[in-house]
Amino acid sequence: MNERMSGEALLAAAARGVKGGLVRLQLGQAKPHWSPDGGFLALLDCTPELFARTQGGDPWFFLGAQGRRLAARKLARARRAGRVQADFPCYTPAGQLRWLRWCGVLEAPHRWRFFCLDIGRWRQMQRELEGERERRQVLLRCTDGLAFEYDGAEDVMTFCDRRPGRAGGGIWRAEGYLAALEGSGCPGTADFAAICRGKSAGPAEVRLEGRAFPGHEGGWFSASGAPVEGPGGRTCVLGVLRDISAHKKETQKLRSRCCRDPMTRLYNKLSTAEAVDGYLQGPCRGSSGALLLIDLDDFKGVNDRYGHQFGDAVLTEVSARLRANFRATDIVGRVGGDEFVVFMKDAAAPVVGETVERLCQLLEQELPSRRGLSVRGSIGVALWPRDGASYETLFAAADRAMYEAKRAGKDRYRMAAGAPVPALGGDRGGEADCPLCLGRLLERATAAPAPEEGVRRVLAALGDALGAHRTYFVWKGEAPLHVWTAPGVAAGLPDGPAAPALLDRVDLQPYYDPAAGLLYCPDAEAAGESAPRFAAFCRARGARAVLQCRVAGGGRLGLLGAEVNGARRYWNKEEVALLKGAARICQLLLC
Repeated sequence: MNERMSGEALLAAAARGVKGGLVRLQLGQAKPHWSPDGGFLALLDCTPELFARTQGGDPWFFLGAQGRRLAARKLARARRAGRVQADFPCYTPAGQLRWLRWCGVLEAPHRWRFFCLDIGRWRQMQRELEGERERRQVLLRCTDGLAFEYDGAEDVMTFCDRRPGRAGGGIWRAEGYLAALEGSGCPGTADFAAICRGKSAGPAEVRLEGRAFPGHEGGWFSASGAPVEGPGGRTCVLGVLRDISAHKKETQKLRSRCCRDPMTRLYNKLSTAEAVDGYLQGPCRGSSGALLLIDLDDFKGVNDRYGHQFGDAVLTEVSARLRANFRATDIVGRVGGDEFVVFMKDAAAPVVGETVERLCQLLEQELPSRRGLSVRGSIGVALWPRDGASYETLFAAADRAMYEAKRAGKDRYRMAAGAPVPALGGDRGGEADCPLCLGRLLERATAAPAPEEGVRRVLAALGDALGAHRTYFVWKGEAPLHVWTAPGVAAGLPDGPAAPALLDRVDLQPYYDPAAGLLYCPDAEAAGESAPRFAAFCRARGARAVLQCRVAGGGRLGLLGAEVNGARRYWNKEEVALLKGAARICQLLLC
């Protein structure tokens, strides 16, 4: 047997593997003559006898009128090339249509050999595919947005932009799409990625730009899609992206109008509560904060005397001053007619106290619209988390503190659950508001028989005035250490050259102000992370709150301190001034 099969044997072998057959056509005689094999006869549902009998009357009986004309033209044109391929409509003796693909070779000047293949199913699939393609085109023409097709196996996204008036429209592809999408950081990418993976049908809002929308103008889209089976059994996701950028922008405007006070443009009552609670319950909250409730004093009189239009202008001016006095990250809202709320994020007690004092002074400034007129306010301050864990509890604590300030004479602030704070500014403060004035303190110190006794009297009077458990004064690196303690309280401090002089230590930030020479730490337990050595030193002697002042003179460095055991303590401006004055007196006595 020959190693190479003849062409006829190959065609016969191919015909046995598919639904097809071989047939020869002999021309150049009175009538054309067909010589079919069994496969060809099976294509036409015809027996050899019936085929021989039928072609005796009409050799072209199975082609029909259309097929005859088409075959004559094709064979005439293919004679020179010696081969032909064409699709002909053929008919069985019973009149049923069969579409056959004819692949022919001219074996001799008047003899053709054809291999015929049934392509009826293939043509049907082509028609269905064309219909599906046409329906998809109609859908795309009716969609005022972007159609997309995502191939998960290749991680390729194909976009078809049908948005009107968009530059760079048409069809474009992006390879490695999901990796670029998830690395873009755009809002909503997780939901859109789930749609692309076929895990969700949507709709989902997503912002596509940059790496997620390469080379094209991005925006907000509403995405929806569904998986479909593609060529070769591969599954892809088809979907639509509807451009909602204008709708999103309008919605944001409406939301801003709903959550903002229309006159002052601050947060309104509801949005203030939501913003504060959202921050307190969120993962990015700090370790401390404060809620300030500000109520303008006697504001009804301003409306009654100058009219509501002027009163509105005053409220607008107060709102502007609040925005100027606080950080952009703080939450500022108007919760009533003349009531405002400020939540200071990540603010320690010293910062809160300084900010509130500055706010009181800022409110007292003359109104630009009327010379000689200013507004005052009563302020209640609640510290988070000490006074509450939510907006409601913090507001209630600040509200009680604010009414305490009102009852104490207005135009001042009070800390929730804390001692009253004297009024600020002008001659309302001063020595008359202090439990112990510096003049009387100096008088007691200088009346002592010895400087050391004078220092002891200063420390005792200072401890009583500040409500401290322990006060002390020491020259750095020298002995002795002068200490006063409340009854039943141990000194807990080393004596001599080992006595503490902590104000020049770097780890005391943020409690130490080197310019003022002042250390203000209302809670040493909270200082563990930023000042671990200082916190350990306080913990060893039971001190919870520490206030210290540094003095220098004659090449020596001195330190006066007051400490409270067991509880946090916040000192006001007058108490800090008293400590500074006492430090100066001790310095003068011991120099």
